[in-house]
Amino acid sequence: GLAGRLPGDPAGGPADRAQASSSSEPLAERLQALADRWDGFLDVTLDVRGEGGRGVPAEVPAALADRVVRVVAEAITNAVRHGHAGAVRLEVRVGADGVRVIAVDDGTGPRSGPPGGGSAYLDVVAARGSQGARGWSLTADADGGSRLEVLVG
Repeated sequence: GLAGRLPGDPAGGPADRAQASSSSEPLAERLQALADRWDGFLDVTLDVRGEGGRGVPAEVPAALADRVVRVVAEAITNAVRHGHAGAVRLEVRVGADGVRVIAVDDGTGPRSGPPGGGSAYLDVVAARGSQGARGWSLTADADGGSRLEVLVG
């Protein structure tokens, strides 16, 4: 059941239902709605801009927006579930090469061990570099916590 699910949990929880029902809304509005669902549970800061941090981004195709919403939901959920974070800062940059998502949390930082199912999802949706390099990274943030960067293509 949903009893063990977190707000915005991408594994069949509220985020999936909201994502499916809102796919015609602009990306920034969809992401803000997702962030708002965590209010009172987690401090989520969201900054959505165009390439280079300039202005309001041009709208992205619905299929790409769906993938971005899912990546952001995964990032937030993992920050809480695995990193025990109390705050997540999200930067979303819409550019010609895709949508870059940067999520920085104040949790415990990345753990060692084999990656979970969310990592497999990131492998699928992340754009590949010219050498076929993985299009996402999870590292320890300089200020503590985790830093997830994903280029969604």
